[in-house]
Amino acid sequence: MARLRSKSGSYDQGIIASSSAPSAAFVGQIWFNSATGVVYQWTTDGASNFWLDISSGGIGTSASRGVDFVGDTDPHKSTSTSGAGLAVGSVYYNREKNRHFICTNATTDGNLWSGRFDAGGGTVTDYESGGTKYRVHSFLTSGVFTVEEATTVDYLVIAGGGAGASDGATTGGGGGGAGGMLTSSGTSGGGASAGSALSMAAGTSYTITVGAGGQGSTSITNDGSNGGNSSISGTGITDVVATGGGRASYSQGANAHNGGSGGGSQFNGEGGNAVSPTQGYDGWTLSGNQGSLSKHPGGGGGGAGGAGGAATGGTGGNGGIALANSLRTGSAVYYAGGGGGGTGASGATREGYGGGVASGNKGGGADGGEKNTTVGGDNAIANTGGGGGGSSLASNVRAPKGGNGGSGIVVIRYTLT
Repeated sequence: MARLRSKSGSYDQGIIASSSAPSAAFVGQIWFNSATGVVYQWTTDGASNFWLDISSGGIGTSASRGVDFVGDTDPHKSTSTSGAGLAVGSVYYNREKNRHFICTNATTDGNLWSGRFDAGGGTVTDYESGGTKYRVHSFLTSGVFTVEEATTVDYLVIAGGGAGASDGATTGGGGGGAGGMLTSSGTSGGGASAGSALSMAAGTSYTITVGAGGQGSTSITNDGSNGGNSSISGTGITDVVATGGGRASYSQGANAHNGGSGGGSQFNGEGGNAVSPTQGYDGWTLSGNQGSLSKHPGGGGGGAGGAGGAATGGTGGNGGIALANSLRTGSAVYYAGGGGGGTGASGATREGYGGGVASGNKGGGADGGEKNTTVGGDNAIANTGGGGGGSSLASNVRAPKGGNGGSGIVVIRYTLT
């Protein structure tokens, strides 16, 4: 009888011949399936044990281990836990795709592996939620996503936010609209459109575009800019395109622009509308409200979760509320808050809050400019799609600069089984 050696020592089990797998096994034990003629070895990937088909070449070895870590997918951070003896230099073998990885840092649920993975592009992170392991590719700037095998992915695509407006001659600046938000998972409610997961073809590269935030207007004759579109595009899929946020109106009586979410208007102007299919909400319209707005503040830009807020008295309108999505990290992260409107004339109450909350910057949306200051509207946070803040109106103290919109983000996620 052959004498076999396991990771924990040698034992006299021989090669077990049976039409069904042995009910009790040791790592290293060999089983010959008499019904199919296939030879298996009981092995581990550090997280679970399983029978490995070794009829076509075995699993390989490393200098420090009698049996390598083996799995059906590329290694995950939690491939090996503290009790499995993972060390720097350990070899992981993906038996399905015939490729090896070397562990370059071994900590519990924080392992770093060097090797060739299923897909490339962006910043790669992993997490586990509800017992499912996920790999995430986050694009903070434009790039290319490449897959080696046919892969079904979820996505989050957020466009750049629109710019806040400068103060008009007698009017506080409106807040910029948030960038459009499209997702296949992780969000419910709000204005974000829910799409289907994308089926990506093996050996194909997809173009990832991350929209820039709109640049805030710098004077009452400069209208700033809308946010840039963000997208996933390539052969074999329907392109996913999120529309940039609409800029706020730059002068009294001028209309804000449409976008993923619409920009907020200044005195006597129309707020921008959200585009169709729905990706966000409209900016606030001040037309017809002049009687209660003697100090002429700016209206809030629309957000992914709600319309831009009303300006009242001298108070700038709050930006439309942001919307939470869990696709990137497994926990709720807020994106695409509208920009707050700037205050009105001297003595006005306060600026509008970005993203609709007093803490400001919810979902990246920026606060409007404060009263009696040369500081313009705040800039939105990068990679959130938030709208820029509108500038304040401060009588003889000019604060013409509208805040910049926040750049967008593209996130792609797939499961690791």
